[in-house]
Amino acid sequence: MTPTQTAIIEDLADRGVKLFPQDRNKKPCIKDWPNVATEDLDVIVDWSKQFPNANMAALCGGTSGIFVIDIDVKGFDNGDASWDRLV
Repeated sequence: MTPTQTAIIEDLADRGVKLFPQDRNKKPCIKDWPNVATEDLDVIVDWSKQFPNANMAALCGGTSGIFVIDIDVKGFDNGDASWDRLV
């Protein structure tokens, strides 16, 4: 992990956000990820060594109490404009 990634992960873990590794195709790298996602920095560092090309994803939904809105801009579909119409 880069120093910037480490700082972000530490901040999220300190806030109680449970993280888990996922590959570049957004598929979890670990089994039972909804139940083993963690804010334990030691475990997260171990995962980053085990899966060096993975991203750390935040567990979202009822268990974590957080949700994410992913706004994409692809081709002629302008996610920013769609968001502006919603809010």
